[in-house]
Amino acid sequence: MEDVLQIRVGCEFHGSASERSPAVFQLQPFSGEAHKILEESWNTEPDVARHEYFDSYGNRCQRLTVPQGERFIRFRCSRGAMYFINSSVKYDLAH
Repeated sequence: MEDVLQIRVGCEFHGSASERSPAVFQLQPFSGEAHKILEESWNTEPDVARHEYFDSYGNRCQRLTVPQGERFIRFRCSRGAMYFINSSVKYDLAH
C-alpha cells in the first residue's frame, strides 16, 4: 500500500543589526521526485523583499537585506514523502 508521510518543519530567527546588512538564508528542504514541498511560508518583521536563486550546488537560497534594528525571520514548511507501508513490520515508537 502506497501512502504519503507529511512532515512539518520550521525555524525562527530573532536578532538585531546595528546597520543594514545583506544576508543569504538556505532553509528550504530539497524537493525531488520522492518528496515534494506541499506548502511553505516566509515571514519577516519588519517586512523586507526577498530574492530567491539557486547556488552552484542547486540549493535554494533567499537573499535579503536585513534592516537596522530588531528583526524576526520565520520559515515554515510542510512536505510530503512517498513511502510504502509494510503491515507485517511492527515498530516500537517508544524508543
